[in-house]
Amino acid sequence: MHRAKVPVSRAPRGVDSKNRVTVSLMPDELERLAKRAKLENRSASSLARLFIVAGMDAEDGRAPSAS
Repeated sequence: MHRAKVPVSRAPRGVDSKNRVTVSLMPDELERLAKRAKLENRSASSLARLFIVAGMDAEDGRAPSAS
């Protein structure tokens, strides 16, 4: 008996996954992101989101978010 797979959302709770930001990276930057994401067992998008949020928090003088 096969079960239908339920779609899995990789976005944190409360995130509207229809809101997208497209970022262009140089090949070496993309490779670095992919390697780091693999080490952390995350998707490249998830890691990029963490970097963006941490950067915004740093700009605002806030402690990094724990997302």
